[in-house]
Amino acid sequence: MSLPLDERLGTQQPQISHLPADVHSLDVAEECIELAEAYGPELDEAQKITLQSWMGTRSDGVWAARTVAHAMSRQNGKGDEIQWRELWGLTLRGEKIIHTSQELQTSVNAFMRLVGVFEAHDDLRRLVARIRYANGEQGIEMVNGGSIRYRARTGPGARGLDDIAVVVYDEAQHLQREHVAASSPVMAVNPNPQLILTGSAGLSFSEVWWEARLNGLRKRGDRFTYLEHTAEQCAIDGDGRFTSVRPN
Repeated sequence: MSLPLDERLGTQQPQISHLPADVHSLDVAEECIELAEAYGPELDEAQKITLQSWMGTRSDGVWAARTVAHAMSRQNGKGDEIQWRELWGLTLRGEKIIHTSQELQTSVNAFMRLVGVFEAHDDLRRLVARIRYANGEQGIEMVNGGSIRYRARTGPGARGLDDIAVVVYDEAQHLQREHVAASSPVMAVNPNPQLILTGSAGLSFSEVWWEARLNGLRKRGDRFTYLEHTAEQCAIDGDGRFTSVRPN
């Protein structure tokens, strides 16, 4: 028996959620959601929750969370959330962004999806100064000075770039400490930078990703967001030990 198209199973709320302290406003997040829905399909509740958790601001206007992380199984919408956050940053804030993935093809796919959004709408296309298609140099440059460059973490990364507002670490389950160390300095001169980590289930060597998950479970970090959609029942017990019950 098939399900009605408007029926939804499961929950839109993340099973693991740690939100930043001192969130004064969600106006910027709502602006991003409105932008996304103006140029794409309606976002589901989980995607809205994610963007709200990433884009809350303090009373001084800076990000409440300087580092944000979202874990979810593959093909469940993480790429859409990144895309709309990047579109907002490029068009409305003039941000300079680096989007990195473990493999170049993953970054190229993200690049082509965002290019498709610009090319599908005349008003957005007029905001673009230049699109670079050369292999390893894919990127979009905006009339307002914003830009986004797509890189593989095994390549030159952020070398030669500065004053970066946002660094996206997609496929964060493959992220290593040396990757973070190599690209983080480019954000040092920006007054309001943000790191975005997204990935699926951690691997045996996912040191950075497991640390982010444990910090989310332990509610550590006033300027840190961690969301995870998972069927696994996990927690930190009274002795600080990680416990996990996986579904049968």
